[in-house]
Amino acid sequence: ELTVNNIPESPEMPDGPDTVYVFSAPVSNFVVTEIHEASEYIWNLTPDAGIISPSAFQCEIEWTVTEETQAELQVMTENQCGQSAWSPVKEILLIPDYMPGFEENADVDFLVFPNPSQGEITIQFKNSVNENREITLFDAFGRKVYEESVNSFVKTYFISNLSKGMYVLQVRHDNRKQALRVVIR
Repeated sequence: ELTVNNIPESPEMPDGPDTVYVFSAPVSNFVVTEIHEASEYIWNLTPDAGIISPSAFQCEIEWTVTEETQAELQVMTENQCGQSAWSPVKEILLIPDYMPGFEENADVDFLVFPNPSQGEITIQFKNSVNENREITLFDAFGRKVYEESVNSFVKTYFISNLSKGMYVLQVRHDNRKQALRVVIR
């Protein structure tokens, strides 16, 4: 028996947010209507503003921008007979909103790794002297979710109980406050 397949149809414009406040919503989902003849969906994001995790006619994007960006998302379908044309462009305005009162420091006295994290982070201070420091972790709404005094050079935290998203890690020491964004996947 001979089966004839057509080249799959071109998907419609991806459905998802038009504007994303990256700090508050570091991950966005986009979807198109499923195309019956399609065996694969190929997603394209320009400029390179995030990490795409495709799943057939849906994709999740983890945003990586640090400045306001106009991104464009398209998708095409494919099967053994060929590829469709690209879908219409979905324009997405990416705004790296930071929590009021928190400014990320460009030059901090500590390292946080891995970042993004799967639920475990290590803080390593550049000054190897064991001095007392206040560690505070805030969620995207500015709520304190963890606080501890430490006096070690390296400290590992298990934070898998926290929701996925963006956090601010603040270190207070000698009347100085330093902050870095931390992403939990």
